[in-house]
Amino acid sequence: MNQSKSFVRKVIYIALVGGLLIPLSLVSRPATRDDKNAIRDAGGVLSSLRDDYELSQARLSEIDPGSETMKLASLGLRGVAVNILWMQALEAQEKKQWDTFSSTLNSLVKIQPNFIKVWEYQGHNLSYNTSVEFDDYEQRYAWVKKGIEFLTKGIPYNRRDHRIIDSLGFFSGNKFGNADERVQYRRLFRNDTPFLDEMSKFVNINNVNNCDYGPDHWLLAYEWYDRSVRMVESGIDGTGPVERRRKEMLFYNYRPAQLRNMAMSLQSEFRSDEYLASLWDRANQEWVEFGNRPLTVFAGIEVTMENLLRSAAAVQSLRNRLDVIVPGERNRLLGQKISTLTDEQRLLLGRPVDSLTDEEFESLRVVQQILYGDELEIDRQIASQAPPEKQKETEELFKKLAEESVKMETANHFRSTVNYEHWKMQSGVEHTEKGIAARQAEFDALALRDRAIFDEFEQRDPITGEVKTLPGSIQKFDEAFTIWSEIMEEEPKLKFGPMFDDIVTSISKYMVVRSVAGEDPWPSDFILQDIIDTRSKDSQVSDDLPLSSDVAEREAKRNKDQRYRMPKRPDIEFVLEAESVPEDDDQ
Repeated sequence: MNQSKSFVRKVIYIALVGGLLIPLSLVSRPATRDDKNAIRDAGGVLSSLRDDYELSQARLSEIDPGSETMKLASLGLRGVAVNILWMQALEAQEKKQWDTFSSTLNSLVKIQPNFIKVWEYQGHNLSYNTSVEFDDYEQRYAWVKKGIEFLTKGIPYNRRDHRIIDSLGFFSGNKFGNADERVQYRRLFRNDTPFLDEMSKFVNINNVNNCDYGPDHWLLAYEWYDRSVRMVESGIDGTGPVERRRKEMLFYNYRPAQLRNMAMSLQSEFRSDEYLASLWDRANQEWVEFGNRPLTVFAGIEVTMENLLRSAAAVQSLRNRLDVIVPGERNRLLGQKISTLTDEQRLLLGRPVDSLTDEEFESLRVVQQILYGDELEIDRQIASQAPPEKQKETEELFKKLAEESVKMETANHFRSTVNYEHWKMQSGVEHTEKGIAARQAEFDALALRDRAIFDEFEQRDPITGEVKTLPGSIQKFDEAFTIWSEIMEEEPKLKFGPMFDDIVTSISKYMVVRSVAGEDPWPSDFILQDIIDTRSKDSQVSDDLPLSSDVAEREAKRNKDQRYRMPKRPDIEFVLEAESVPEDDDQ
């Protein structure tokens, strides 16, 4: 009896499963089209949802028969198969079985072609982790390329996702340009015609070749990021824009940053010239374009990094209008704090914000922080004291004030995150005559150092016999530092940032050159001494360079040593007269 009931239950379950297949087939039936490719039947609900949310394989990527076959062959155990393949790949990498490693990766992406992290992780594994296992830089370079080529294979499977394109931009720029072997990598890249031909399938290779010194990987990175931006803004294949999957500010920061990186790489390899000046100029223009790009804070509110002072001026104007409605209330709330300000700080409060320089505006922000703390809370208290007939107007004023305050604070935060102001100033300075002259002097100083010409020397013209005194490495360094001093006087904010960090590196080399030449490594009248002292005092930057106090202590010790040491042995020549020989009486 029990066996009979069990059998009946099984039959019922099978019948129910079979019955459920009927509605399932109805809701998931695909759309049908006529001879003109027009939709004749929209299909079931699930099919429509897949199309609406672009989840169908045809919308996600090209259909790969090999990939689909492997998915079916896993019999619903794709997760298990993926885990096994990942373990095999890691084991092959650990044992340095590179052929097995490559074939396992190919199988892995076949079974998980639409999972972006697989492509990103394994591409990074090839370019960064596997490449360092080799001693020869040419083999390392080859594995960096393998990682990039591996990522390009993921593009057809994820044609509506820009993240693989972003990773290609990062690998092409960062790995070739910032690795320890970057000098060798950049030289190999310039002559790697087969790799450039492969990249031409994906980007405009003419733009990559558009450099006076040969193809540049930073331009390749620029092209990848440019393709990513175009995907988000214009879409691909006429299917409309793709979803942006990274934070807006950082997403748009990547493309212009490649030009700046390229300029810095080139000026370390070649003597600055007109091409480098034009490249810095282009980098500056595109960086400012980025600064003028509207960035969304939240629904309905957009900011640009270039509009920081404009937003601050709007806030100031709205506060002035609020103070007209509720006169004297702000002074009453802030009276005690205002009394603690200096005359200079009070003057800043009285000036229109849009008339301030960037440095003055930062000083004003410090004053406002002292006064307000939570600025909007003070404004809210003032608005609450408005007369009844002005309440509606005051509410509107406060609403606009809050919105402009958000814009101002957000723009300030964005500028700080990408170091916007510094890179704008540096790219603006680098393409000027002074900037180019300083870089040329630095380059000449290093070239003379490599030739062991440390100090100035005389050279005779073999034809005219004219003797000229030519500068050595020390004099060229001095020339560069003099120009940098003038630039820092014009743009004081450049004292605190990556640009002066590079100058500190040059100063360290300068000290070594002076020491080798038999000079005091640190001159007591070093022209950048004040800047080094300021960096140490105002921003707590440790450059590991002597401060004025160190120089004074050194000079005092030197004077003391001279005062108490034994007198110098007098340089006296003693002339010994010939001994007189007594005359012989017999002679």
